[in-house]
Parts: sequence; structure tokens; C-alpha cells
Amino acid sequence: MWATSIGLQQVDGLQTSQFLLKIAIRHIEGEITIDEAKQIIDDYYDSKKHNAVD
Repeated sequence: MWATSIGLQQVDGLQTSQFLLKIAIRHIEGEITIDEAKQIIDDYYDSKKHNAVD
């Protein structure tokens, strides 16, 4: 799953962020569940979106 996500970014000429790579590694190593990974990513981008408006 992570390889597919990262591969799709590369196909589009995008570089994977260190943030996403760290979350992926935490999930792969069993530190967090996929649901926790999704929540962390959602929260991160929600905070970025909110800060951009301020």
C-alpha cells in the first residue's frame, strides 16, 4: 500500500515528504495502525490548511 502511494507520487513527478515516510515506517514497523496513520496524516494536513487561512 505505501509503495503504491509513493510510486503514484513519483509518476506524477512529486517528491514524497519526510513526514509521510516517517508515518509509513511507523505503520510498517507495527508502531501504529493504518487507522492511526490516516488520522495523523489527516490532522497534519487539516492543521496546515487552517494555518494557511489565518
